[in-house]
Amino acid sequence: MSNFFRRPVPIEFDITIGRDAIVGTVVSTLNKMAEARFDGQNTQYVNNMQPEIDFEQDRNLVYEYYNEAIGNITRRIEPYVSGCEDITEGTIGNVFHLSMPENWRNTLQQSLKTKMENYIVHYIICQWLEKVSVSDTEYTTAKANKLLGEIKWTCELRKGVVHRIWNGTY
Repeated sequence: MSNFFRRPVPIEFDITIGRDAIVGTVVSTLNKMAEARFDGQNTQYVNNMQPEIDFEQDRNLVYEYYNEAIGNITRRIEPYVSGCEDITEGTIGNVFHLSMPENWRNTLQQSLKTKMENYIVHYIICQWLEKVSVSDTEYTTAKANKLLGEIKWTCELRKGVVHRIWNGTY
């Protein structure tokens, strides 16, 4: 039997995103940004840049942004997501169940996970800064949008030559 009639076998794998690790990276990054902007005169501004995860209000807001970012990723790569579930025991976070075409570049799994984590971090930072400092959101917004596009692009990569029809010919 030739390969022509063989049913394609999708590449299925899971990507686990740990919420607490993401939030730790967000807090660390925002603290470094605040330190870089401190000029001795702007204490209140710098303090507002730093979320206090120990305070319920700040923590809930950061978790809400995390959930929004997960939803954005799910919608952006919807054709490849066979499921996304919350993890509520042990490492709290989410698991993306992905199903890629058989000619997807399987070596990109770690890269895809890294892009997803980086997007979530930048999205949370962007949303946080939008609440406290509109002038600081431009870079993180652009970075988050770029990463979301890269996530979709990574899902669409294929092995070998991809023939695209242009004006009805190859």
